[in-house]
Amino acid sequence: MNGTGTSRVGGVFGGAYSPDGVDGEIIITGYKGIEGQQERTTVVWYRTDVAGDQRLVSYGINAATRKYHVRVHASTTLRVETQDGQLFANEPDITDGEWHHLAVVLPPGSTMCHDHLLYVDGVHITNVGGTDVGLDTDASTHDVEIGYDKFIGHGSPASGEIDEVAMFSVALSEDDINDIMDNGLVDALAVAPAGKLATKWGALKGRR
Repeated sequence: MNGTGTSRVGGVFGGAYSPDGVDGEIIITGYKGIEGQQERTTVVWYRTDVAGDQRLVSYGINAATRKYHVRVHASTTLRVETQDGQLFANEPDITDGEWHHLAVVLPPGSTMCHDHLLYVDGVHITNVGGTDVGLDTDASTHDVEIGYDKFIGHGSPASGEIDEVAMFSVALSEDDINDIMDNGLVDALAVAPAGKLATKWGALKGRR
């Protein structure tokens, strides 16, 4: 992973990173995301007291159905977008200066943006909105970015603190999400059945 414009800070589980709010980000070099309509889960701890359109995890290209961004919506809530389509939570506020655990799940067999499930602090958010279109995520062009969207140039950089980012090519259950939230990625993955949470994950902390 390559990081620019970032600093280390205390996180929920060990160290976290704080982007500079200008162009700070971490790029997962050589990893371009999860392709097409593959089931997936993205999790991240985020803390900010700055409202705004902030990118948390970004990949894909700027074309209808082909982009995949997990971000802050309308200044204060959780959102996933696929270019021309988006699903956003109408509540709660995640820019209140407290740490919040965010999870975005695309279940198996999904074909539309609104098939996603949004979780904040382990709770499935059902008060949602947005425009529903198909999704066919590009995972061959740009490396995954955390904290910004330099490659496409949409939205604003994160202006807070980010910890425990992970991407899975499986749809995690609510219990799995709460396990990760309560115990951290390292402990949750250590006790997971072989292959259950496998594929690609990155905890933004010093190596243990």
